[in-house]
Amino acid sequence: MDSATLHRVRPDLVHAHTSGWSDAVPDPPLATDYMVQARSGLADALRTDPAEPPRPTLLTVLDSLGGMLGAEAVLAGLLHRAHTGRGSAVESSLLSAARLLSAPGAARGGPPPGGRPDPVRAPDGRWVT
Repeated sequence: MDSATLHRVRPDLVHAHTSGWSDAVPDPPLATDYMVQARSGLADALRTDPAEPPRPTLLTVLDSLGGMLGAEAVLAGLLHRAHTGRGSAVESSLLSAARLLSAPGAARGGPPPGGRPDPVRAPDGRWVT
């Protein structure tokens, strides 16, 4: 059921939806923490040596932060309901968590982190994007 259907039955409901990609990626692939780190450019933003290739952190930072953002969104929805009596629909995603972590670097200027615009041959001969 979508939030509109639920709100017709229960207008004061705070409905939360969490996902990997939100609606930002058409026909999204499986969203794991590491996949989103790579595709969002966070793996590139986290590296400390520009000579090294981008690589995701082994910590599942997006799983943790995405969940915390979802919980914070629910709390904001509950506060909104306490003030207005109306419910709301809130959402969080791994991609929104990656964007939040990438924001300070983007604010410094320069090109935003992200995937390569063209495929690259990996050492094992396969092509990656």
